[in-house]
Amino acid sequence: MYAEQKALHDQKRELKKSKKSFDKEEDFIQNFKASSQNDIVYLNVRGVVMAVKRSTLRIFKGSVLDRQFDDTVWSRQHYNKKFSIDWNSEQVADWARNHSEIPDKVANLLQSNKVNGLELSALGRDDLKELGITRPGTLALVANAIEGIKMK
Repeated sequence: MYAEQKALHDQKRELKKSKKSFDKEEDFIQNFKASSQNDIVYLNVRGVVMAVKRSTLRIFKGSVLDRQFDDTVWSRQHYNKKFSIDWNSEQVADWARNHSEIPDKVANLLQSNKVNGLELSALGRDDLKELGITRPGTLALVANAIEGIKMK
């Protein structure tokens, strides 16, 4: 009888620990979820998309990330419009111009070739080369940006 009571007591203690851990995780999720969509940054890290709060990236004051995600800089570079395959070539060019990693030359190429949202979502590296983007670094940045908008 004593062994059964001890086992029951141990199980209750383990259940309390699990519940406490669950409550802590739920609080974290609720806190993250309550953030404005504009304050959540999606990062593509070697093919793995991660979501992080802007405030997390700004923890170290004066750092490159702090300056990059500062309110004044963020509001100028953050393009708030959700991607749609229904975008026309103007909207695609506007997206490219407002994307900090995409050179204006690329935005102009997309506009002059009248690339729409559906076409943008289908572009691969070879297609981008065909449009006239030849630098490997620029190709990689544009391809990553396109993948990024498709995941949102």
